[in-house]
Amino acid sequence: MKLQGLAPMMMSNHPIKNSLHDIESSVFYPRYLAAKKSVDDRSLNRHVWRKLLQLFQDRKTDSPSQILELGAGIGTMFTRMIDWGLLKGSASYTITDNDPRHLETAQDYLSLWAKKNNHSLTWSEKFHGQLLLEDDEIHLLLDIVDIERITSKTYLSSSYDLIIAHALLDLVDFSTVLPALFSLLSKDGLAYLTCNFNGETHFLPGCDVDQEIIKSYHDSMEKRLK
Repeated sequence: MKLQGLAPMMMSNHPIKNSLHDIESSVFYPRYLAAKKSVDDRSLNRHVWRKLLQLFQDRKTDSPSQILELGAGIGTMFTRMIDWGLLKGSASYTITDNDPRHLETAQDYLSLWAKKNNHSLTWSEKFHGQLLLEDDEIHLLLDIVDIERITSKTYLSSSYDLIIAHALLDLVDFSTVLPALFSLLSKDGLAYLTCNFNGETHFLPGCDVDQEIIKSYHDSMEKRLK
């Protein structure tokens, strides 16, 4: 089943997604990003996630974590970082995307998510937020950034403890983007760069044994999930 076909049927009976429908009634793409969050939740490799969790929380530092996310869309990965227990302690989290519509919707999406989960999220000004979680404080900055021009943002420095690019790097030129991203990491910084599988595999040009290879590949993924 293609991922695109899942978005419409996942929109009903969900308070955040239905609210986004009202907020962005003329724009489908942000609503699609909200709808596919549950698909991404199931698709992300949990072995890799647990390793990231271990490495990130094993860091020896008393300073607030500095996190940069590129191509963040409407902020679903940020909510996952909280809901899945990776982001604990004080932090500064920069959410970036090259589409200002996504960031506009992100502010509304995150506010709805915080309200639904009884978190305190306030916005001091447009795209500047503060999330309070028990004793932890997370500062949010939403900014328009083109990943292929990442080094042009002068406020970005080589101090990030974690850089995230979720379902993004297959859309850019690795040879130029990756060195720029890695240059923004702190000495012991981590990079979480995902590429989700959407349920289908195609080889071009095709050959007679394609289906046999694809079946073996899909079976190997199923075994890793057990």
